[in-house]
Amino acid sequence: MNDILTMAQVIALADIAHATRGAKVARALDDGRVIYGTARSVGDENGCTAWGVDVREQFLHVTTQQGFEAFWPVRDLIAEHARGEFAEYDW
Repeated sequence: MNDILTMAQVIALADIAHATRGAKVARALDDGRVIYGTARSVGDENGCTAWGVDVREQFLHVTTQQGFEAFWPVRDLIAEHARGEFAEYDW
């Protein structure tokens, strides 16, 4: 992947990376619901560290408030961040 990053994408990636320190995150779904959880790490779709892979092709591991493990595509989160559909917050 040799895509050029915009400043907005760099800021979104920085926020996603910061969230992996155990931050509380929220993500809006298409049907209007919001999922809340705790960010864990960035890696492959199984939660394993994926060294040498473009971070935009990886997944944010999140433990939801309901206790489920979710793996959200970082590329999707970058776009959602710009629209205000993904963010870090305090419960």
